[in-house]
Amino acid sequence: MKLCLIISILVGVVTFFGCQKRNDQHSSSGEHQELDSRARENNIVTEKSKGPWSADGQSVLLKAKWIRGKSYVFRQTTNMEMELPIAGPEGSKTKMSMDFNVDVSDKEESENKKMNVRFSKVKMEMSMAGQNMVYDSEDPENQSALLKTSFGDFANQKFEAEFDKDNNFLSVDGNEKGAAPAAAGISGLGNEEIGNMLKQLGDFGFPDKAVEPDAKWQHGQELSMQQMGKMKMTIDYTYKGPKNHEGKKLAEIVFQGIAMSSEFKNFLITGGAGFIGSAVIRHIINNSNNSVVNIDKLTYAGNIESIESIKNNARYVFEKVDICNADEVKRIFIEHEPDIVMHLAAESHVDRSIDYPGEFIKTNIVGTYILLQQARIYWSSLKGSKKDGFRFHHISTDEVYGDLEGKDSLFTEETSYAPSSPYSASKASSDHLVRSWHRTFGLPILITNCSNNYGPYQFPEKLIPLVILNALKGKVLPIYGDGKQIRDWLYVEDHARALVHVAFTGKIGETYNIGGHNEMKNIEVVRMICSILDELVPSKIDGINQYKQLIQYVDDRFGHDVRYAIDASKIANELGWTPDETFLTGIRKTVQWYLHNGAWCDRVQDASYQER
Repeated sequence: MKLCLIISILVGVVTFFGCQKRNDQHSSSGEHQELDSRARENNIVTEKSKGPWSADGQSVLLKAKWIRGKSYVFRQTTNMEMELPIAGPEGSKTKMSMDFNVDVSDKEESENKKMNVRFSKVKMEMSMAGQNMVYDSEDPENQSALLKTSFGDFANQKFEAEFDKDNNFLSVDGNEKGAAPAAAGISGLGNEEIGNMLKQLGDFGFPDKAVEPDAKWQHGQELSMQQMGKMKMTIDYTYKGPKNHEGKKLAEIVFQGIAMSSEFKNFLITGGAGFIGSAVIRHIINNSNNSVVNIDKLTYAGNIESIESIKNNARYVFEKVDICNADEVKRIFIEHEPDIVMHLAAESHVDRSIDYPGEFIKTNIVGTYILLQQARIYWSSLKGSKKDGFRFHHISTDEVYGDLEGKDSLFTEETSYAPSSPYSASKASSDHLVRSWHRTFGLPILITNCSNNYGPYQFPEKLIPLVILNALKGKVLPIYGDGKQIRDWLYVEDHARALVHVAFTGKIGETYNIGGHNEMKNIEVVRMICSILDELVPSKIDGINQYKQLIQYVDDRFGHDVRYAIDASKIANELGWTPDETFLTGIRKTVQWYLHNGAWCDRVQDASYQER
């Protein structure tokens, strides 16, 4: 469903950005899904003032000639039929129309031209898998729930586009959904990704010279998108000639015989039943057409119920495997042929590492070694684009850096390692192993170090879920030491989005710090949770007027670092990723999730989840 919607939206912006010529080449790998569009027609452009489409008699030049200070109106309509396995046996039929209003700035600040663009009207009818859906921006009563969610902000959306002196498309700017709001809403694409998508769309095969009526030509193109994979298109065009419509001159172009194939990545995720791993899997399955193989030993911290919502998805496979079992890991690589490995499997609870360090050495160090070895053997056997596209993405923690001194210093990717606990020491060791496999054997690796995660499905031993659940039961809220330890808090769904982004766009051999820009003292976190609970759950245990009354200070744990704080400027500046959630918005979402998922919490706390 999402893929069909996105393809329809992409067609909608082709006309506007169809003036750019590009010759970029993209390599491809992965599984193919074939799509055949049997008819695509009536791609219409209208003029409000002279240009940008120049006409000479019956011929027309299909290239923008933007004039400063002028305004233009575009009308684009599309009839499209697609055959795609995910669309059901009857395929997908879409009829879509869009009106664009374009005002070209009269300022000559540079050779480039800037245009303020607004989608003034959007209408879409879609039939797929037995469902008939309609969206009409001018008729609020005539809107399906799905299309309203996807296109609700589309009409009247404004953004700014920039073209160079030769009228080639350069960039797009606006809010998070500026370039293609519906595509952004469906796929979770950010501005940079949308801009790259539109640059690729710019080379959609319009000739550089004027064309006569009934002129035909063919165009092939590759479109690369993180969420959709790589799409190959072959398009047959026919220019039907100018005609009059409501007193305006129109250029009508017919798209026919579009053949597409889409190629998606296959992720191998270790520790996918854990807190962060399950968030990554839910993100991939729900927001892309990539596939996932999840391997997890299902220790106490591995809860298969955290991925209950996607367990029956055709693009998801679960393997109960210990990464310390070399034979099983080898089998996984051979059978599933992954494109991207995301290594999240690890013992991660600091308190347990103090009591049982041996398990942390085994899983975090030995397990990483075995995974690296099998990944290297598998990668060495690959050829061509499959080998070129392979990535080993190791997920680590900011705790490897040790304790920060002062109030203003931050962990950067260049900070020396100084782990304080058996847990952080084992993670530091695994980081070094991953780097050595790259430097010694050439294995294409990526490393990310994250700050403290929180959010839905977190194991109740951790501070935030422990405080929420204890408070609701009237239990003590234990605070280590004076509670002034500072952590940078990262909402887990932001982290999941960042990890996938790094896997696709990160530079081989590089490390990226991922932080939430939310430094908080532990005691401040606990008090904020108590305040939210006071608001949302005013009914309390007898004798408790405010949940903060349950706070109790306890002896500090051994080797407890005082402050962690991430400098996440590298991933922001080089890859364009920033978190969506502030701590205030993220912690409210987290509290609400635990309030609405009591059964999940109960099953974790009584250990019955391990029976499955």
